[in-house]
Amino acid sequence: MTIIKPDFDHEFFLVQLKTEDQLKAELDLLVIDSLVPKKENSDVIDLETYLLEIRSKRLRFQRAVDMSIQLRGDYDSRRVWLFENPISPVPSMQLRTHSMDGFNWGSLGPGSAQLSLALCLELFGVHRALKEYQDFKGKYLSTLPQSDFSLDIPIKLPAQQIEVVIESEVK
Repeated sequence: MTIIKPDFDHEFFLVQLKTEDQLKAELDLLVIDSLVPKKENSDVIDLETYLLEIRSKRLRFQRAVDMSIQLRGDYDSRRVWLFENPISPVPSMQLRTHSMDGFNWGSLGPGSAQLSLALCLELFGVHRALKEYQDFKGKYLSTLPQSDFSLDIPIKLPAQQIEVVIESEVK
């Protein structure tokens, strides 16, 4: 079975759903009906593959809500992991391209901006990411050393606001 892949905001809504039944009911609405033409420029994807992707994102989101954001970076390769899952610059570059060279940290430069946008997009969704990523870059990524790092950011979610307290550990 195939579905039309939802936009970023709808996907973030799916990630936040509390139960599997809610998720399946919402995904049922995206199933392609042969009588309904698909929208121009929309991606058609396999339902099972997408369900696995959403479950993975839900798990990362829930871990961020319940515990803390765990980041790790390898300076030589400029690769970054969020909860031990590699982060790609591609989704963030589709919104805003700050750096064609990918991620960086330890400065206020374009590589740090791209990394911050990618992380905030993964954790908070499009609208919140676009509002928060420059502050996140300045507060947390610019202060990292330009070397390998491991970072743990405890999170509290009172009401609708996120309070972030940083405890970092540099390798």
